[in-house]
Formats: sequence, C-alpha cells, structure tokens
Amino acid sequence: MKPRHIAVIGSGIVGMSTALWLQKDGHQVSVIDPRQPGTATSYGNAGAIVTGSVEPTSTPGALKHIPSYLLDPASAVRIRWGYLPKLAPWLIRFLLESRPKAVARAAAGLAALMQGAYAAHRDLVALTGSHDIIRPTGWLKVYTSEKAFSGTALQRRLMDEHGIKYDVLNADEIHQLEPGLARKFSHGLFHADSAFASLPKKLIDGYTAHFLSHGGQWLPESVRRIEPLPDGRL
Repeated sequence: MKPRHIAVIGSGIVGMSTALWLQKDGHQVSVIDPRQPGTATSYGNAGAIVTGSVEPTSTPGALKHIPSYLLDPASAVRIRWGYLPKLAPWLIRFLLESRPKAVARAAAGLAALMQGAYAAHRDLVALTGSHDIIRPTGWLKVYTSEKAFSGTALQRRLMDEHGIKYDVLNADEIHQLEPGLARKFSHGLFHADSAFASLPKKLIDGYTAHFLSHGGQWLPESVRRIEPLPDGRL
C-alpha cells in the first residue's frame, strides 16, 4: 500500500497503537481527539493485555441476567424502566448476538485481534523504549467452587477451538503462583501469554512521544462528521 495521509479518531491505547503502526508502515498520520492522549478511558483501565479473551459479551446466558438488571438496585449494570423503550432496539440486537452462530462469529473475530496483541505491544515497546511498563505476568482468573468454575465452560471451549493455550489450576497451584491470595480459591485459569501494563497512561505517553517526534500530528479537535470528497478521499 502506497503511503497515504490517514486520520485516527481517538488517542487512547487503541488509537495511539494504531497510529504508531501506520506511521511505522510509512504513512502520514494525524490523531484527532479533543482530550490529551490517554486521559479518558485508557487512563484508568486495568492495563491487561489478554490474549485469551475471546468470549463475547453477549452469550446464551445473557438473557437470564436481564431481570436482575431491571430489579436489583445493587446490580453492576442497572437499566431504568423508563429508558427501556428507547433501549429495546439495541437490547434485541444484543440478545440476537447470543445465538450460537453469532457467538462463534464474534469469538473468531476476537481471536484474530487478541492472539497477536501481546506480540504487537512488545514490538511497540521496543520501538518506543517503554520497556519498564509492560510486564509478562500472565493472566490468572480464580474461582471459589466447582460450580463457579463450571461457568467458564463456554470460555474454555472457545479458547480450545481457536488454539489458545491455558492451564487449569487447583488450589495448591494457585497458591504457588500467588501466595498472597486467600486459600478459598479452589479452581483457576491461567494464560501465560498475557501481560500487564503497570501504568497505562505512562505507556500511552511513551507511544505518543515517539509518534510526535517522528512526524505524527495530534489535533485537539472533535470529529463532527465524515464526508466523502469528489476525488474519493474522506
């Protein structure tokens, strides 16, 4: 692909990573965001780079959670009754995506994105000199009972289908890996090929500094609309 002028909308971790890769491939890149890079959602996220996260949000079990969203005031997700009519078209589409074929399609797309994520960040870390931020810790999920662990059956099946490696741990193995955890956790899933960004904002600052020093442009503007020009450009 010959060099082009490409605009990236948003300067979080996804936007700045995309901008760096495009710049690395020889394109002129402008990042558009009214806020400073890395100061919105990416500033306060968990910093996990998880190669095995291929289970989509909408799954066959999604329908059973809706009553708690409507009735339980302490639910992590709350839906106000008055907003339900406006939400209904989106909610119907969301539930349709929980059908097996839709879940399989979404998992395949997530696998294509996730499996190369850690390796891609390692390349960007080497490029930008941000070596002290990303740590190869792996990703551990723990469960207090056989019943809780059985809830990961779909997740494990999807990982198996896409060749994603993971280890199933017992209580002793969890304790050896994380001695500080309470001994109540009886089951665990461990993804060795995952990592942790200790300071997500600092990582984005490193990416941004390299991007700008190599001719990239950051525009503190809001995108109102995208329009085609007569010559085919946007």
